[in-house]
Amino acid sequence: MVPTFLGITVLAFALARAAPGQPLLLEGDGGLRAGGSTAAQMREYRRLMGLDDPLLTGYARWLGHVVRGDLGESFRDGRPVRVLLARRFR
Repeated sequence: MVPTFLGITVLAFALARAAPGQPLLLEGDGGLRAGGSTAAQMREYRRLMGLDDPLLTGYARWLGHVVRGDLGESFRDGRPVRVLLARRFR
């Protein structure tokens, strides 16, 4: 079961990383939208979010967060994903 889980999550993570687009442009407050921030701010945010890390490093960081129950924050409204899922799947 563990190899299947790891295989599926590696594949999903790699596909999400390879998808076109900029996740920074989805931020709800608009502070990092194109034209609303400097290139330096965008680079710093990418670094902080780990979007510039190599694939396996990013996957290991993500998997560590998932194992601890930290699913991050919603790009849409900034609320914790764990809270949003708990509300949806009562």
